[in-house]
Amino acid sequence: MNAADFRTAMSSLFEPPKVGQPPHWSYWRWELYQHGLHDDPADFTNWPVVYHNFLFNHWLNVVDDDYALLQQDWTRWEPVVALPQTGRPSDRYRGGGSSSALIHQASHLARLGPLLGKSIESLKAITEFGGGFGAMALVARRAGFQGRYVIYDFPEMNALQQYYLAGEDIHGVET
Repeated sequence: MNAADFRTAMSSLFEPPKVGQPPHWSYWRWELYQHGLHDDPADFTNWPVVYHNFLFNHWLNVVDDDYALLQQDWTRWEPVVALPQTGRPSDRYRGGGSSSALIHQASHLARLGPLLGKSIESLKAITEFGGGFGAMALVARRAGFQGRYVIYDFPEMNALQQYYLAGEDIHGVET
């Protein structure tokens, strides 16, 4: 999905009502819809709705712990958390080549494998409720997950997920 397709997808949706103010999701949905209609999606990580809800720039102490965990098997995790190109990411971890959001998501997978006694590659399906902009789907695919991946979310978020994942050449995620 390119920028024009994203804008078309957004314009095909009903405009969510502007209710309340941040941090209420009814407001954030309306704001995402407005950005989707009027702004360049190539810059979506700098939109307030994304920056304040899905990036981890303001949680560096948590990301430091996540990064330390991933460092134990950095050869595996480094390509998984590499800074994406889509969305002009503003969440460079400590100024480097990794994304804070992706480090945080990858740490969940690094913890989940031992708890399940299975690797992500061996799973047949993942269902995600509230998929943000698609970071976990990207991490799962980069980590080797080949099964069915489904994200249930607000339609505005689904459009953003489709744009982001297509920009990162990730296919086979149902939104």
